[in-house]
This record gives sequence, structure tokens and C-alpha cells, in this order.
Amino acid sequence: MAGSKSHLIQNAREMVVSSDLTRIGKLAAREQQNAEEARAIGRDFYNPTTGVIDDFGASARGGAIEAIPSALVAPSLDGQAGTFDMQIGAGEVQVITNDTSDPDMSAFQIARWETQTLAWPSSAEPDSSLPRIATIAVMPSDTQTDQVSRNILLDPATRSFQPQNVYKTSNPTAIFTVVGGTPAAVPFPPDVSAYGVALFDVLIPPSVSDSTAFLITRRCWRRIEFPGTSQHGIVKGCVPTWAFADEATGAPTKLITGGAVHRFVLDGELMTFTAYAYLTPNADTGAGAPGSAPAGNDMPVYLYLCGGRHWPNSVNTYGGWNAALPVRLIESTTPPDCMGYPTAVLGFGGSSIPRDAALYIGVGFKIAAGTLNKSLFYDGDWVRPQASTVNICGFKINTGDHFTTGSVTPVS
Repeated sequence: MAGSKSHLIQNAREMVVSSDLTRIGKLAAREQQNAEEARAIGRDFYNPTTGVIDDFGASARGGAIEAIPSALVAPSLDGQAGTFDMQIGAGEVQVITNDTSDPDMSAFQIARWETQTLAWPSSAEPDSSLPRIATIAVMPSDTQTDQVSRNILLDPATRSFQPQNVYKTSNPTAIFTVVGGTPAAVPFPPDVSAYGVALFDVLIPPSVSDSTAFLITRRCWRRIEFPGTSQHGIVKGCVPTWAFADEATGAPTKLITGGAVHRFVLDGELMTFTAYAYLTPNADTGAGAPGSAPAGNDMPVYLYLCGGRHWPNSVNTYGGWNAALPVRLIESTTPPDCMGYPTAVLGFGGSSIPRDAALYIGVGFKIAAGTLNKSLFYDGDWVRPQASTVNICGFKINTGDHFTTGSVTPVS
């Protein structure tokens, strides 16, 4: 049948053998999982160099075809008193593998498991004096169940049969690996590329007695459902706020609203965190490093939430570990493009932050001839800076205009 999905071809007079039935099932599973992979594409077809959104142009599609390894059921992870072992909750993860040994199987495979205890290896136990980071990774596997007795044909010529126990069901399962990182004053997560998908990073303080003292942060997030797979933006919260007294007191710290649940999609990953304390921004160390505003005008600075699979070191890169938050808040003079990505690569803690790891969430102003911050008020689509004794800088987010004397222009 022309145009149909992959299927087994059989002659009308051909004898069906058991291997044919096995292949029918494998081809059906491959087609279904390949369809899920197509639904997991992680970016819009956008060319940041030209600013062109083109779903059909070959140049715009370059690099955009990237499926997202993601958690369909995000597991929990808890320490256990009196031991370094940890308990991982039930979960299901879609994994992209490089296994091409069986052409009838999809590379987009599933790892599924029930709640269980992870035996902690000695290579990931606490160091006597320095912290280390261990990463828990998972690879897909399968297990055969439902064993029953069936009559098996031993010799077709003599029609000789013999009862044997055979398995009737194959279920996806998971193989866990705990990879211990190197102890250091500023530890980094170890490389887990050979072990599948990283689920959690675990900071192991020196000389602790059991895993209840470990600090946990998630590495594998849920993929937003199709058709929003390629989304990149705020879902809930993530609104920057500044106290009214910032300019008067000279307070230099911008804040993101605390005590609320924040949800956002970072290049297709649905991420959630709660900031009970205010989240202090870190200065961009890349091309958009914020300095002093010019003498004649206030200077806009743009805020980005940065992290996710494109920048997994966000919670601990040089700036210290923060297991409660999955992202860093970065302030930069680099404006966003129309998709909410920065127009240049950001930097923090001695490393670059890939463009796909940054989501624009708001803008602030540094007061003319200094580094102090002006209070802002969000009023519908308008962003209104607190009154100043100097001219304020007008800007348009979609064009990135800077340092224009006059009133603030809303996004068009």
C-alpha cells in the first residue's frame, strides 16, 4: 500500500512464522515512537542572524531539528537516614539513543521505572574536605514478563512439538548510573554522555553522614505538550519587581517576585520553581556586561532566566550551589530578539551561556552616570520607570533601540 507507514510485507501464499509476528510489533512500535520524536522538536525555525522566521526555508531550519529528551513522568528523589543510598520515585523518560543495531527500532526510546532505592557507589561518597557533585543518569532497557507454557515446534518435518516456558510481554524499564564528580572547592557535574539522560545533580557536602544532607537539583524537565513543543516564554509569574525606594536609597539589587510559583518554557522544557526569597541577578560577563549608565541618560538592562539542558551548570557555575532554583537570573545590556532569546551570547562564571539557554523576562534601568537601579512599575503593556532628575531612555524591545532621550515607548 503506497504511502503507508512501515509494515511487514507478506505474499498471500507465504507461511507466517513467529519472527514475522515479532517484526510486525517492532515496526508498529518504531512508527509510534518516531511520531513522538517528531512531536518533540525543540525550536521554532528562526534564523537569529537574519531575524527571519521561516518554517520552510532550508537556512532557517538549520540546527532546528532537535528532539528533546524529556520526562513524561518527572521522578522525585529523597535522601535516606543512616545510608548514602537514595530513593528515586516512579518516572518515565523519553531518551534519544545512538543505538542503530536494530533498524526496526526507533532511536527515541522510553525508560520507565517504579519507586526504588539507588545504591550509592563509593566513587560518589562524601570527600573528607571538599564538596563534590554526583549526577544520576538513566538509560532505557526492557524486561520480559508473563511467562507461560506453549507448545514449541521442534522439527517441521516430523511435526514434533515440545512444551516450553516462554515470555509473552516486553516492558520498558531503566538502568540507573550514579556518576561521581571530582571533589573541588567549586565542583562541577561529571560528564554523563555515555549514560543516557541526566535526571538529577546531587551536591555532596564534605564529611556528611548520610544522604539526607545531600542537596538535589533537577536536570531533566517535562517537555511541553505538542503543539507548544517549540515554545520559549513565560507561563506564570517571572515578573521582575523593584522596591519603590531603590533610587532614593541607592539599593543596587533588582529582584524577581518571591513567595510565588514561577513557570516558564525554556526552549521546549517546562520548568517550575518557587523563590521564597528574592532572586538576585548576576551580571552578564559576556558582550553585554552592564557597567555605568552614561552621564546624559538612564541605561536599560535586560533580565534573562538562564538554564535548562543547554546550560546544565546554571545552578553551580562558579557562583555557588543553589539547589532550590534551576536557573540563574542574569542582567545584561544585550537586548532580546523577537523570540525572547538574547541577540548575543551571555556569560557568567567563566563560561558562555548559549543563546537557547536564556529567556528574556523584563527590563530595568540604571540611573544616569552610575550603576544604581531605577524602580519600575508594570502597567498593562507599559513599563514606567520611577521619575528621575535626568532624561530617561526610551526603548523598543522589538527593535532594541537604546539611549533615546524621551518617554518610554511600549512594545509594538
